[in-house]
Amino acid sequence: MINLKEIFFSLCRKHSSQNEIAEKMWNEIEMNYSAAGRYYHTLYHLEKMFENLEGAKKDISDFESVSWAVFYHDLFYDASRSDNEERSALAALKILNGLKIPFQKIMKVQSFILATKNHETEEEEDKDLEYFLDADLSVLGATEKGYFEYATNVRSEYSIYPDETYKPGRKKVLESFLAMPRIFKTDHFNALFEKQARENLKKECLSL
Repeated sequence: MINLKEIFFSLCRKHSSQNEIAEKMWNEIEMNYSAAGRYYHTLYHLEKMFENLEGAKKDISDFESVSWAVFYHDLFYDASRSDNEERSALAALKILNGLKIPFQKIMKVQSFILATKNHETEEEEDKDLEYFLDADLSVLGATEKGYFEYATNVRSEYSIYPDETYKPGRKKVLESFLAMPRIFKTDHFNALFEKQARENLKKECLSL
């Protein structure tokens, strides 16, 4: 069973022996991911990411940076804004810099967070980034029931928009994933989730 707080404190202990600093950082994460209006982008989403990354851990060269990116990639999430990734990345920069983490590692974490904006990577991209992005999208390959819960929760997060606005926008996003040669960039996640993800996406598109 994934214990997010334990994982987080373990990361912090690599850079600081002051427990109160880790506690303050964790409280901010817990508060943001538990904020009103969040139905999918919650602590449970982070738990599932770590759960799915566990099977690929041996192939990830810098699991610490991937872990920091998991914790901070949705620190800010407001359905009415288009700069959530930028705000989350900037917060990670400031917070991790305060923990005296090497700047190069912080830059890596920040770039990973920004990559969640469009989930695209360049050729010869960092494989760790591909694992991170695949874990973020792993819900697309959930069981039919799990995917329905995910889609319902996303709709709840966008409840400020009427169906005539939400449905075309949502369908465009789903079709962009379906148009990709591969939704999941790594062989590990592709084997686990690609087929089911495409079935789920097609069914939701038809429902819209």
